[in-house]
Amino acid sequence: MPKDVARLHERHRVYYEMTDQAKAELGAVILYPKNRDVDDYNRIQLEELEGKEFVFTSTKVGNHTKKDGIEDKVTLKVGAQVMLNINLDVEAGLVNGATGFVKECSNQSVTVRFVNGLTITLERHEYILDEENGVKIIQIPLKLSWAVSIHKSQSCTLDKVVIDLGGCFEKGQAYVALSRARTLDGVFLTDFEEKSLRTDEDAIDFEKNLLGI
Repeated sequence: MPKDVARLHERHRVYYEMTDQAKAELGAVILYPKNRDVDDYNRIQLEELEGKEFVFTSTKVGNHTKKDGIEDKVTLKVGAQVMLNINLDVEAGLVNGATGFVKECSNQSVTVRFVNGLTITLERHEYILDEENGVKIIQIPLKLSWAVSIHKSQSCTLDKVVIDLGGCFEKGQAYVALSRARTLDGVFLTDFEEKSLRTDEDAIDFEKNLLGI
């Protein structure tokens, strides 16, 4: 554990010593513990871009009784940093969590150049929530991704991620955030406090019982 903590302190030092230009060129997703910080950061970044806004409003079909995690409204501009939220082509790396930048935008489609070099034009996607009862949502499969909440990042795998660990307020939150990155070299910490590394004892006991430890 002490060695792991030391490595995290090192990732904090690396980010702290980077120039502002180097930070801007990272193209990393920032993970915040709180939705309010995510919304504020994405709004500010979007407002700084010139050009027309395109608003994609979801269409809901059937009786929706549960939260689905799909954005009601997605507002985009050319130049916006976005994240794919479906598995489009796993072999090509176009998976949930793949990031890129909007190159072209219309009321019907969005063209994105992903960080893996692929450029794809996306239209609205049908999210089937309950096939038997015909429950679905139709929405563009993208969301702004200069910043994302730790909670909403849980199903994502990211090449580069900037994390604010200082504000973690739930057990296991830091683990979720850190485990989004493919490698430790892709982790950059804006803030780090060791008290943030709180684990859920019930989850640990469950894993030990499962493994027979």
